[in-house]
Amino acid sequence: YAWKTLHFLKPKAILAMGPTALWFATGHDRIGEFRGKAQTTPIIPDVPVIPTFHTSFALYRNREQSVLDTIVEDIELAKNYL
Repeated sequence: YAWKTLHFLKPKAILAMGPTALWFATGHDRIGEFRGKAQTTPIIPDVPVIPTFHTSFALYRNREQSVLDTIVEDIELAKNYL
């Protein structure tokens, strides 16, 4: 159902927030290895997938500004595709 929805919506980019979303879109589940660069997806081959940490990860590590900065960087990367 989710794949059909994405095909219907025709997104310009997918921001995969967290390992579950990344796994769904690409088959990979290691955010640290893949964040910072666009990945491909078999769902819609021409649509980039931008991996980033889930926002709840930032809440658990609330004293680390670097986690929030990383999420913001990844959102900025995704905006380049819009």
